Amino acid sequence: MHFDSKHSRMRFVVILMCLSFIDCFGAVDFGVGTSSVTGGRPVPSLAVGLEIDNWGMLLRSEGVQTTIYSQNAWTVAGYKTVFSEKFGIVGSSVNAGFGGAHILRTYRESLTSEIETTKEYVLGPHLAVKFQLGFLYLGFDTLLGLTKQITQHLTLNFQDVSHVTIGFTF
Repeated sequence: MHFDSKHSRMRFVVILMCLSFIDCFGAVDFGVGTSSVTGGRPVPSLAVGLEIDNWGMLLRSEGVQTTIYSQNAWTVAGYKTVFSEKFGIVGSSVNAGFGGAHILRTYRESLTSEIETTKEYVLGPHLAVKFQLGFLYLGFDTLLGLTKQITQHLTLNFQDVSHVTIGFTF
């Protein structure tokens, strides 16, 4: 059996779009933006979110790759809307919850060197702010990462994963 990931991703997107038209679902969000996952350098990010009443889930993938290194991250977060207000035609919401990230890094000294791979798992509180204008939105979210190296937090070196996303809601 042949697994075609391109078509599987497309089916997933179509299923989410169809779910957004069922009355029991509040909204399905699709967005692109930047991420801090690569040590502060902005890299492309793809976000998909599903909101039902005041609860939501956000899935995100981001990464960068060159001939020398690559760094990719996959994050998931569940949250509850704690504040929602409309100011004229612009709606805003503040969300709080919990999330996790899986970060994969590869590096090699030169093109002929062997590739070194490291994996990191991060869990922690998730905070998000979203501004909505019609079906368009601008979102800011951060996963305040807690890792097993607790001394990093004592020196204020958190493993946070922050994003800025522009997208649309069905």
